Formats: sequence, C-alpha cells, structure tokens
Amino acid sequence: MRIVFLTYNELGGNQTVTDRYEHRFECSWIPNGWTRVGKAGQALVLQYKRSPTDSKETTAMWQELVTKIITEDDYVDHVIAYVCRDERSRDTLALVRHLEPSRVTLVYCPCNREYFAEQVDLAEARHIISECGGCVTMLSLFANYLVAGEVVNVRKQEPEATLPAEQPH
Repeated sequence: MRIVFLTYNELGGNQTVTDRYEHRFECSWIPNGWTRVGKAGQALVLQYKRSPTDSKETTAMWQELVTKIITEDDYVDHVIAYVCRDERSRDTLALVRHLEPSRVTLVYCPCNREYFAEQVDLAEARHIISECGGCVTMLSLFANYLVAGEVVNVRKQEPEATLPAEQPH
C-alpha cells in the first residue's frame, strides 16, 4: 500500500502522540520523502510552507507525484492531506480531485468546516476535523500507518465532531 501525506505544516513538530495501539511516538521532525512500511507498504511525506514548489526538494517530489497520479491510476492507494481554504492548499486540492474520493482523506481544522462542506466534488472523501494546524492529527495518522500498515481514523469520531486540542496520554 502506498500512502501520501501532504501538509503545509510540519508533520508532528516536537509532538508526542499515542497511536490506537497505545504506542507513544516522540517526533521532532519527519523528513520529506518515501518511508518503507513493513514488507509491502510505503509512505510519502511531503511538507511545505506556502506551496509544494517552495524548494528544490519539494518541487521535484511534487512534480513526480502529480505526473504519476495523473498518468498511473494505481500509483498511490490513498492521499491524506491537511488542507485549508487559502492558497496553500490550492495545488493539493487540485491534485486530490484526480483521485476517486474513497482514496482521499482531508484533514482540516474546525474553522474550515463550512468551506469543505460546500465542496460538492469532495463530499465523498473522508473528512477528519483536527486541531488548528493539524500537526498532531497528521502525525497520529502517519504513526498509525507505520504501526498498523493501514489508514485508520486516529480517533473514533463522526465527521462533524471537533477533535480535542491535545492527545490523551
């Protein structure tokens, strides 16, 4: 299984998270690039500041990802993206619209809930309401994928629910 994690914030950023199996992860920073998960899985982490083309490193990864997603239907199994309603997410949202909604998870903070509720073409995607910035939620999703080898909802919730600002210990 190949999963892509896209965010304009750091994945984690000096956070401690507990996955659904009660494993604790202390992360200061997760590097961009592909990570092997188990025997058959892979995860691509792509973090950027304002745009996926901010730096040479992220530009090369972004261009390859866009090309592969558009030309090879089975290049990735799922994309998990932290998004908002401003320019930082424009390219990411355009990219995920090339995938079947069942292969997309959108993570966003409560202040973006109304905006994404109005995006009819993304209504069938999985929606996770996170804390502002989404760093802890994205890191939890990443940690769960590393441990379980599957995309899981880090907290059992209804799509309309607001996630707490802190992880339980």
